[in-house]
This record gives sequence, C-alpha cells and structure tokens, in this order.
Amino acid sequence: VDLLFQRMLEKFSVQPEKAENLSEQSTAHKWDMIKNRLVYQPRYATFFYVEQIRRHMEPLVVQRKVKKKQLKNLLSIHVILQSLEVDLRTNTSEWLREFVDDPNNGACILVQFLSQIQTPRPHVKTKKGYEALDLDVLDEHTCILCIKALMSSRYGFTAVLNVEDSLKVLALSLKNPQPKTRALVLKLLVTACISPG
Repeated sequence: VDLLFQRMLEKFSVQPEKAENLSEQSTAHKWDMIKNRLVYQPRYATFFYVEQIRRHMEPLVVQRKVKKKQLKNLLSIHVILQSLEVDLRTNTSEWLREFVDDPNNGACILVQFLSQIQTPRPHVKTKKGYEALDLDVLDEHTCILCIKALMSSRYGFTAVLNVEDSLKVLALSLKNPQPKTRALVLKLLVTACISPG
C-alpha cells in the first residue's frame, strides 16, 4: 500500500510538504485515497474549460449583446469554475499540464478572467434564457481557488507566475469585500513571495 501510495503522490505532483503529511496517514486511509483516485475521472476535458471561460470573456457576452441561440452550450461560469477547481485539485499532473500548456494556456486564461471579473459591471436584469451570463458574488473567489489549485503543484505554480501581471491581478482581489477572499489572496501572495526560485 505504501508503494502504491507513493506512486500516486508522484503521479499527482504533490508538493513535498503535503506528501510528508499525507504519508503519515493510516494504511486504511491511504488505501481509501488510492481507490478514490483510481475511479475518479475529470468532469470535462481541459479544452472544454478553456473554451467556456474564453466564451464568457468575449466582449459581446460581457456586454450581454448576444442572441439566445449564440449561448447554446454555454454553461454558467459558476458551474465551470467550481468543476474546474475540483478537477485541478484531483486530477493527474498530466491533466494539469494539458490544461496549462499550449494550446490551452489555462493559467493565462484564469488570470485574464480574474482581471475581467474584477472590473465592476452594471447590474442588468437577466432575461429568460440568459442565466448563463450571470456573475455570482462568489465567482471571483472560485476563480482564485482555481488559481490556488494550479499553484499547489510546482508546474502550475511556475505557470501562474509566468503570466504577465499575475501577482498584480491577484493583489487587486484584496479589494474584494469578502474576508475569505482577501485571506485566500494574501495566502497566495505570501506563498509566491517566499517560494524559492
């Protein structure tokens, strides 16, 4: 069980501190974690997440000047971000790399989207059929959770820091009225500042 558990940690690129803590778990708990990882599949493919977020960033979508038929297959950003956050935390390092690398450029897309939703938008009453365009109060927080999940691996951490102005965009979320969002941002900024290399 210990050997399988160690291989699983390597496959998921768990950072050394976390790996050490997880290795101290009981054998039964390790076995449960191994079984859960074997049956888990990502909810969506990496390109699907990127395509959905890009569509939400299109100027006509942001301005709500699209026809209902153009919103076909567009999921709400809240659903996309929540699902993405889980998949970033629970999938293999290969899946994460696919999300981050060309042509997806997932780290860049997340930082760009975070920057876009930080800009105040006028509140517009949602017409029937346009619910996918609504931004939830917690979407900024959930987007930051996605960035945190990316940064939990060395590869994702480097990818986020390589995005131009990523730390500046994160720092702008300190203006968010939610204390839990500000605390999360501070934690990420501190991690970025004290990380070697």
